[in-house]
Amino acid sequence: MHTITRRHTFIALAVLFLTMMTSPAWARLPRPIQATGTAVFVDHDTQSLVFKAGKDMKPLVLDWNKDTDFLKAGQAATAAQLKSGIAVSIHYRKPTFGRPLLTKVFWNSETTH
Repeated sequence: MHTITRRHTFIALAVLFLTMMTSPAWARLPRPIQATGTAVFVDHDTQSLVFKAGKDMKPLVLDWNKDTDFLKAGQAATAAQLKSGIAVSIHYRKPTFGRPLLTKVFWNSETTH
């Protein structure tokens, strides 16, 4: 009889635990972060960009991949057209691990910021 009570207690706790674990939880991807500043350094070999938003801000190193959009003066561009020292606007995401990932980079001309 003692084992029956333990078994019932274990089953009741297991059912309670499983019902709590199946509660609806919606996970959303984080929205891209937007910033405007200067492309301090562009490394096409490692597909990374050192970006600085302002004089008092620390530089931020971001990576890009094949899904990153590059736009120059509103037209599609390539990463090869992105140069160091120009004013850019960026959209990026912060993954759980690794460096931030650029989703979009756009600039109007070869002028510095």
